[in-house]
Amino acid sequence: MLQQLQLQRLYDILSACICSDGIEAEEADIVLFAIKSYKESNVDFIAAYLFHHIAKSGNNRIFTFDKKAFSKLNVEILNTD
Repeated sequence: MLQQLQLQRLYDILSACICSDGIEAEEADIVLFAIKSYKESNVDFIAAYLFHHIAKSGNNRIFTFDKKAFSKLNVEILNTD
C-alpha cells in the first residue's frame, strides 16, 4: 500500500512538472504514458518508456532479454535465442 501511494505521488509530481507552463519536455506524451504504465503496471520505467516509444511508431514488437518487464505490457516479445 505504501509503495502504491509513493508511485501515485511520484506520478502526480512528474505529471504536473511535465505539464507546467514554461516546461518543454521532449516526447512529453511518451514520458507521461510511461509514467502512467510505471504506476499502474508496476513495470520498470525504462521498459514502459521503450514500450510507448515503439508503440508511437506503430510497432508492437520488441527484442529483449527482460521478458518479465515487457510481459506486463501489450507488446509482442520476439525470441532472442
